[in-house]
Amino acid sequence: AENSQTIVDKYNEVGNNYAISSAGVADALTRSAAALHAAGNDINQSIGMIVAANDVAQDPESVGNALKVLSLRIRGASAELEAMGEDADGVATSTAKLQAEIKALSGVDIMKDKTTFKSTYDILDELADKWSELNDISKASILEDLAGKNRASVVAGMLENWDDARKAMETAQQSAGSAEAELETALDSVQGKLSQFQATFQDFSQTVLDSNLVKGIIDFGTSALDAADGFTKWAGVDRKSTRLN
Repeated sequence: AENSQTIVDKYNEVGNNYAISSAGVADALTRSAAALHAAGNDINQSIGMIVAANDVAQDPESVGNALKVLSLRIRGASAELEAMGEDADGVATSTAKLQAEIKALSGVDIMKDKTTFKSTYDILDELADKWSELNDISKASILEDLAGKNRASVVAGMLENWDDARKAMETAQQSAGSAEAELETALDSVQGKLSQFQATFQDFSQTVLDSNLVKGIIDFGTSALDAADGFTKWAGVDRKSTRLN
């Protein structure tokens, strides 16, 4: 709760600048945040990946699930994948095996050291730098290893648009005060419109009240009411006379 304003700022600023809404960022993170955090990613890195993946997918729900699967497959979490109903086929039987396969295909090491994974963001950041140099067979093998057959297209789209991941991560990092500033702008705008309306109405009122228009309207209304009153009295007397006769 104490970080809620910071999170709202990130959602707001990223939603203002990229092809995803604030609600879309929130939806994708709701599905992936726990797994991404366990895989060493901070919220800014996670938002960056979501933005890049959504560039092509345009489906925050699918993006969130793909990032969750990606982080779990890298860590070899077959049981969790199966519990989600995801295809766990092809998940490396050991960290060493996956490390060796990805390194042989791309030159990227998924490990910081013998016991520590790099964050999902850092792995993809290094892969993105080499992605255009890889042949189609290598790309397909890497995507299947990391994302599985069902989520490969989302991860491929993310790697193809990785510049947006970097930019969106920086945007999220530098978003402090974004939501409050936008709210103040909106309030200023509303207040400005009200002030303009009040000033115009006052000017209009003074102009009209100083003219003969209102006097004429009042005189006409008075005459109309007098006539109506007279008619009512006449009609009442006429009906009374009729009853007596």
